[in-house]
Amino acid sequence: MLAVFGAALVLTGCASQSARVAKSLDTEHADFQSNSCKGALASVNTHETIKTSRLIAGPTLIVLSGGLLALPVIATNAVLDTYDQVDAAKIKSACAGQQTSDLEIAGNVAQNSALSLVAQGLELPATFGGSNPAAK
Repeated sequence: MLAVFGAALVLTGCASQSARVAKSLDTEHADFQSNSCKGALASVNTHETIKTSRLIAGPTLIVLSGGLLALPVIATNAVLDTYDQVDAAKIKSACAGQQTSDLEIAGNVAQNSALSLVAQGLELPATFGGSNPAAK
């Protein structure tokens, strides 16, 4: 199970996309002090809490369910990742005047979902196509 946590951390990173965008902002940009920027930045802590919870709860639920919850966990992670990506795009737009296309958001979510599927697949029982040697 430790391998899954390690793989999840490596593949998904520790920070939410919203936090990464917020950290990369130019504080000297004219829009940085605007009310819309401050409002958009308010979502960062929520996404950080969700991200941390996902890193612990997802693999735990999959292991405890014997792999039965793998698809619901992956689907939930995709929804939460979409929420984070959309808010990160709002932060970029409100605080730096940079637009993120819907196609770019969808691509990021698809990439993260694929990585999550690979990471979660490391711990699935063999009956579900995983490579967990303890389940054999």
